[in-house]
Amino acid sequence: DPRVDALQAAIMAWAMDAEKAGLSRAEVFAGIWTRTHAALGEAAPPLDPAQFGAPIPHHSEPWYCCAEPTETQLASF
Repeated sequence: DPRVDALQAAIMAWAMDAEKAGLSRAEVFAGIWTRTHAALGEAAPPLDPAQFGAPIPHHSEPWYCCAEPTETQLASF
């Protein structure tokens, strides 16, 4: 389904931009939440940040997974 491919590309671009901007995981999730609902033609229900819990330590995705390289990783080839 080309709509799924378009959503994947939009979310990947958003995630890369969000990482560069230093957004929190909750902010990244909220951006993905909004974009996913927009792709469905729906308004995203509001999120309650209290449901996210306390921030936990993490590594960036490229640190542990290269199954789908980012545009930045591909540019290095």
